[in-house]
Amino acid sequence: MVLVLVLTTSVAADDRTAVAQVGGRRVTLVLRANEPVLLLRWDGGLGRDEVRSALTALLASLFPDGALPPDVRSISVSRVEFLPWLSEKLALAAARDPDWNVTTGKARRGHENAVVAALLDRDGMAREIGEPFARYGLAVRSVSVEKVLVQRAAALPFAERLRAAGVKDAARLPFDAQLWLALERR
Repeated sequence: MVLVLVLTTSVAADDRTAVAQVGGRRVTLVLRANEPVLLLRWDGGLGRDEVRSALTALLASLFPDGALPPDVRSISVSRVEFLPWLSEKLALAAARDPDWNVTTGKARRGHENAVVAALLDRDGMAREIGEPFARYGLAVRSVSVEKVLVQRAAALPFAERLRAAGVKDAARLPFDAQLWLALERR
């Protein structure tokens, strides 16, 4: 994996942005000036180790003194679909979960966002992304999502692995959403 790091200045005067190249992908981390939120973005699929390595380097670049501003409490982690390993885990978890209706592609009770967030939080699936924050005395407190997208299992890029796991082609499964991690001081 190639990781090239360049600290850049954002268009907004007080935004702080770090940029890395990871395996041919451009990965950015932005600390917004007008809100205590980190934004992690990239232009294509990243593996689990790639996203963690990039986040580790980007955090070190933005916060070389080892301290994040105390009001930073969340990170927007782009879209689940851009993390193919997590998208696949989400779809498989939904296929097996009684709270997800594979026929309608909707939550059986509650809102789709809540069910998908619970699935991503289960077994620490999405929390793995937040491991680089431990160096800064932070841990992932919770996972939330918005704008859940659903597709038939047969149309997903990992359809063969779903079939091998016993998931029917017609199952309507969540595979994408905007992912947020809430952080807390340890």
